[in-house]
Amino acid sequence: MNDKKVSFVPVRNGKISACDFKSLMLLYAPEIDGHQNRKTPPEVLSKWVDSIVKMSDDTDSFLELCYFGETAVGFCYGKIDRPHRKGCIRPDWGYVMEFYVLPEYRRKGLGKRM
Repeated sequence: MNDKKVSFVPVRNGKISACDFKSLMLLYAPEIDGHQNRKTPPEVLSKWVDSIVKMSDDTDSFLELCYFGETAVGFCYGKIDRPHRKGCIRPDWGYVMEFYVLPEYRRKGLGKRM
């Protein structure tokens, strides 16, 4: 993999188009669904994507896209659990909530770098 073509870009304040993230989520969700024998309804997927993009502006969350050249090939969404958040289990612990790399870019070290 040509390292000069790989870049990692945080999504903040809509500066990077959420369209790249949404496109990846349209591939990620069915793959996850297939492992769980379910189908996420389109309206639920849309709300899920919107909530991740919105949360990425929070200082306790991050959404980072991985690009190979101009192509978005993966993402990592993580957060820090805070007591004021609904569903807090372990205050101040960090979690990777969602993680995805396009199948054709897997096993090339991108996930490790993310």
